[in-house]
Amino acid sequence: MSAMYGHRAKRFPKLPEHRRDQQIPDAFRTTMAGEYFMLGQSASRHILVLATSSNIRLMATRRTWALDGTFKIVPQWYQQLFTIHAFAAGKLLPLVYCLCTDKDIGTYGFKSQALIIRAAALEVDLNPDTNICDFETALIPAIQGYFPNARAVHRIAGELGLKTRYRQHEETRRKIRMLLATAFLPVPHVNTGVSLLEAGTTGTLAALFQYFRQEWMTDERLPLWNVHNIRTNNHLEGWHNRLNRKAGKSHNGLYELLQLLIAEQGVMDTLIQQVLSGNAAVGDLRRVNKVYAQKQRQVARYTGEYTNVRRTLKQFLEALIRVRAAMYGHRAKRFPRLSEHRHDLVLADQFKTTKSGEDFLLCQSNCRHILVFATGTNIRLLAACRTWGMDGTFKIVPQWYQQLFTIHAFVAGKLVPAVYCLCTGKDIGTYGYIFQALIDKAAVLEVDLNPDTIICDFETALIPAIRGYFPNTRVQGCYFHFCQAVHRKVGELGLKTRYRQHEETRRKIRMLLATAFLPVPHVNTGVSLLEAGTTGTLAALFQYFRQEWMTDERLPLWNVHSVNIRTNNHLEGWHNRLNRKAGKCHNGFYEQFHILIAEQGVMDTLIQQVLSGNVTVGDLRRVNRVYAQKQRRVAQYTGEYTNGRRTLEQFLAALMYLTPEPI
Repeated sequence: MSAMYGHRAKRFPKLPEHRRDQQIPDAFRTTMAGEYFMLGQSASRHILVLATSSNIRLMATRRTWALDGTFKIVPQWYQQLFTIHAFAAGKLLPLVYCLCTDKDIGTYGFKSQALIIRAAALEVDLNPDTNICDFETALIPAIQGYFPNARAVHRIAGELGLKTRYRQHEETRRKIRMLLATAFLPVPHVNTGVSLLEAGTTGTLAALFQYFRQEWMTDERLPLWNVHNIRTNNHLEGWHNRLNRKAGKSHNGLYELLQLLIAEQGVMDTLIQQVLSGNAAVGDLRRVNKVYAQKQRQVARYTGEYTNVRRTLKQFLEALIRVRAAMYGHRAKRFPRLSEHRHDLVLADQFKTTKSGEDFLLCQSNCRHILVFATGTNIRLLAACRTWGMDGTFKIVPQWYQQLFTIHAFVAGKLVPAVYCLCTGKDIGTYGYIFQALIDKAAVLEVDLNPDTIICDFETALIPAIRGYFPNTRVQGCYFHFCQAVHRKVGELGLKTRYRQHEETRRKIRMLLATAFLPVPHVNTGVSLLEAGTTGTLAALFQYFRQEWMTDERLPLWNVHSVNIRTNNHLEGWHNRLNRKAGKCHNGFYEQFHILIAEQGVMDTLIQQVLSGNVTVGDLRRVNRVYAQKQRRVAQYTGEYTNGRRTLEQFLAALMYLTPEPI
């Protein structure tokens, strides 16, 4: 791993052993334009605050800020990237970036104090009218303590229960939606509105109103969710999603993330200067979403009519729930209406075939609630390929479903998606249904599904299902996930600091991971060699390793001796790309199918080329030279060990540099 990632180390400085010793190099303290970017750093609280003077001046001119955090792309040592944005002519501009290890009042206080001190030096005043944020316990008092004149406004984002009754009974749905619409009333009118809706309720619906009064209608909380003037920070979460897509992966290195933020600040610099100079208008900053603009106008009109007593309170709430229905009505025109229950689901014809007209829906189980998609051509591709990869993603699945499980074929080193399954469980029965459907379709097509190897995660139900339906296939666990599981145990045993600080400990652990490259009969000898003389928590790690990984059943799963494809990271990379194409979590049911049909359309031509024999490695992918070099080194060291030119210890010492570090 050291050699494989050596080219990255040339781009970024080496991190110290401890975050308290972190000194940010000058190259990461300024923007592309040369303006100072590092606003503050707390060695005790482990916080980095990044903002230019221009950013602070812009904040001072803005009356509304938005605050939120993202956790996906933060580097090791940190818990979240917390950002502060300002609304300028309807556009959300990122102005302050904070890497922090905690979410307590002290953390938010340090950031707020750093901004206030910098503003004082610039002779500007930070005093927004409104801060929009999530319902976070520590953030609210920090805002109120450092910006006492600002009002914290939060999104209504909780599910209120009664889901089945909400879907089935119009009157229940109407009451709950009107209850949510009370957020648009002036604060003094909210109690009257809730009382109007609460009258005559019984049972669970009455319990819902009781919960609503206790949880949301206290003097302290009611002003937080009331949106009489302003509503959500979805603009900000959209920016976080775009930043996550730019990052391209979870948990970037510290300097990779700083480089990303400096680039983002570079994009914003010109725009910020335009805003400060007064040369930016709404038209310069954004395209207006016509549907949402229409909604805003309708809300303003209904609010005016209610204020001027041209609408009663009940008429006002009824009008507001129609606005929401109308706002999403244009989406409903694109996709069919879902049935009330998933067991009544009948897919519309346009979602059963690919763009080229080939049948795409392979089978549907109404009792197990599984949908399996694959064309006949895809099944033939699986039959022609000796190695498959299997994995699931959970991020973009629509309601009713737990995961999108996919099966891919390795063709000349390229991973080609062949089967897509929406399922509600992760049990042997679910996977068995999917595999049987594939085998049945293969029999109709007169082809045989009998891969040599299937690469998958160490999933309890999946492995026995594979062995049951494909008894002649070797199941190979993902080597990367095996290494990360061991690294997690290192953390649980309190060895993380020792791993970073003590070369001998790090060497033993990485050589332990390298035993996966030994022939299976040699693994026990290798582990015993490394285990000799260990004590305390390090001895406990070896004990865990023997109990968890060295059973007769599990050892062959993570052993990668003479294996060219060791991980299913290719497949997880595809899932990440699919997630980025989706653009959001938990798509609508038919939105998801739209994405899968489009993905199949992209693959159709490639699959035809593979089946016809008209495709080579060069047609399918550019070879990554670093990884190709790694493969050659593994082959070289394995040959030298097999021929007796390297001892077992020398073999492990050479290969330890190719083992993954913890993420």
